[in-house]
Formats: sequence, structure tokens, C-alpha cells
Amino acid sequence: GDTREITFNEGHADIDVRIEGDTDANLFFTDAGNEKVGIGTNSPGEKLEVVGNISASGTITALSSNIVTIDGGSF
Repeated sequence: GDTREITFNEGHADIDVRIEGDTDANLFFTDAGNEKVGIGTNSPGEKLEVVGNISASGTITALSSNIVTIDGGSF
């Protein structure tokens, strides 16, 4: 790989990675076998699942024809 990156699991093994925080045992979790990432969870049900509040600055773009409801509003 590029010498300016750190690559984990280049051998494609089913090895999960978990990073603990001070009070959150699953601060960041990768499920290698199911190719999913969890923040605040060790059992993500989607490609990315976040359990907790999310903050964003700027534009959020969804490339889908699905209508998503957030706190009563849609985007």
C-alpha cells in the first residue's frame, strides 16, 4: 500500500477491531466478517451504525430515492 497510510487486515481475515473510550467499550468497532462499522455499538446492523448523537457541519447528501424522516422532518 501507500507509505502514507496504515492498512489493517490486508489479508482479508475475519478479525474484528474494537477501540474503547473512557466510558464506552465500543467507541469504534469494525465487524470484518459482515463488513460493518459501529460507533457506540459492537453489533452494527448497517454498513455504518451510530448509537448516540451525531453532529455535522455542512451539507448532508443522501444518494437514494427513499424518503428519510428525522424528528418529524424529511430530507
